[in-house]
Amino acid sequence: MVRLAVLADVHGNLPALEAVLADVQQHSVDGIIVAGDLVGGGPQIAEPVLVCGHTHIPWKQEHDGRLAFNPGAVGGPLNGDVRAQYALLTWQDDHWQVEHQAVPYDLDRIRAAFRESGLLAEGGAFAQACLLAIETGQNVAGHFVSYVYGLAAEAGFDDCDVVPDAIWDRAVATFDWDGAAGN
Repeated sequence: MVRLAVLADVHGNLPALEAVLADVQQHSVDGIIVAGDLVGGGPQIAEPVLVCGHTHIPWKQEHDGRLAFNPGAVGGPLNGDVRAQYALLTWQDDHWQVEHQAVPYDLDRIRAAFRESGLLAEGGAFAQACLLAIETGQNVAGHFVSYVYGLAAEAGFDDCDVVPDAIWDRAVATFDWDGAAGN
C-alpha cells in the first residue's frame, strides 16, 4: 500500500501549511504531492525560488535576488518546440540558477497511443486538437475551445453551461486546423 498526501492552494498561508504538515505526519504517508498555488496572495511567501507550471511555456524571471520560473512541459509544450521540456535548478555562486532543457522523443509513440487507446476515436475533435498541439507545440486545443465558445455566443448560447452538439459539430467543420497548428 502506498499513501500520499495531496495539498493544493496554500497561497502563502504558513500557519495553515504547518498545521496540515503536522497532521500529515500522523497518517504515515509515503510522500507529499503539491498540486499548485503554493504562493499568491498570502503573507508568508514559498522562499528565493518560485516554480510555476500549468502554462506549458518555459520562462524565467529574476528580481531582487529571487527567481521565478516555469520549466515548460514534459508532455505538450506550447512554445513551438515539440521536444519534452524540463529545467535544471542549480545552487551556484550563492544563488539559484535555472537552465531550461529540451529533449527529443519519439512522437510516433504518442500518436500510436492516441490511436490504440481509443482516445482519438472517442475523444473526437478535442482529442485531435490535443494531439495536434503535441505535434506542433502550439495551443491548438485552447484555440479550438475558444472558437467553440465564440460560435456558441454568436448562436445565443453565451450563458449556457453546456455547448450544444450542433455548435461542436459546426466548430469541427469550420475550425482552421492548419492555421491553429501554425502551418
